[in-house]
Amino acid sequence: CRLVFRDVEYYVPDKSDKTRRLALLKGVSGRAHPGEMCALMGASGAGKSTLLDVLAGRKTTGETKGQILFNGTPRNAAVMRSSAYVMQDNVHIGVLTVKQTLEFAAALRMDQQYKKSARVARVTKILDMLGLQEVAETVVGTETVRGVSGGQLKRLSIGVEIINLPDLIFLDEPTTGLDSAISFEVMAAVRNLANQNRTVICTIHQPSPQTYDLFDKLSLMADGRIIYFGPAKDAVPF
Repeated sequence: CRLVFRDVEYYVPDKSDKTRRLALLKGVSGRAHPGEMCALMGASGAGKSTLLDVLAGRKTTGETKGQILFNGTPRNAAVMRSSAYVMQDNVHIGVLTVKQTLEFAAALRMDQQYKKSARVARVTKILDMLGLQEVAETVVGTETVRGVSGGQLKRLSIGVEIINLPDLIFLDEPTTGLDSAISFEVMAAVRNLANQNRTVICTIHQPSPQTYDLFDKLSLMADGRIIYFGPAKDAVPF
């Protein structure tokens, strides 16, 4: 999926003065192509999560202006079916195993035309893509039951969302709460997804140099604007 956005603006009502609007995005533009990982970075309040949500079509209030094109056309039902959004929080049933969690997701999200054998094959493929084979039979875990590690839990969250093998993947701060080594582990798995000709757009905060090097493009934001868009390797000399 080739995503292009031009002069995108996003406005919300001013709670202190209902006659005014606040501009949270101010003419942002950029693009992401199949096989690429694009990082949205910036200080807190810069607008990166807002931009991610606007691109993903998750904003139900406010007003959006500008162009957001998917393979040259506006967002439609087909685009929504071929995209996935991975939230910050990991919400799973702790007593299920990693494999059972993915099987549950496959039963809920895959079209009913798929036979059970196809769903089983899909779960096996996701386990392989995200490097979760070793913990396939391990319970996710609860507050009282020890389960998988933080990095494995995040990769499981990604696996649940991409069970349909989408062409476009949005991730909101996937490394929150993880140390640098586990963050790299998670993002290396995401890099593997991008290498299979998928388009990945991700908000990320203070990545290590190793994690940063996994990205192809950077959109650096400040005050609702993009102040740098281009190759990630050209933006920040480590």
